[in-house]
Amino acid sequence: MENIKHEWKIPEQRETTHPGEHLKEILESYGINQSEFARRLGVTHCAINEIINGKRSVSPRMAQLMHGGLGISAMFWMNMQAMYDLTSKRINKKQTPKLFPEVKEYLKSREGDV
Repeated sequence: MENIKHEWKIPEQRETTHPGEHLKEILESYGINQSEFARRLGVTHCAINEIINGKRSVSPRMAQLMHGGLGISAMFWMNMQAMYDLTSKRINKKQTPKLFPEVKEYLKSREGDV
């Protein structure tokens, strides 16, 4: 347990941008419409439109396809989607367990070790 660090915290009050908003801006900057982009990737126009409108998540497969077509890493798209999912209001905080007592005690004992 010595290597455990609890430095990473997701902002609780901040909602991030859906990756579709970024995709829309990128396509507009290249002058590529949704239908053409979908055709080039081999997916439906509906899939691209739903991502752009925030109604569909970027899947690992879609992230890889977008990487191939746009040169923006799949990891970028997946990280953006994960951050959106973690900070969006779609996550029900009531379903999130409270910090386990054992972890709380451990952290309390380590407060002066930083």
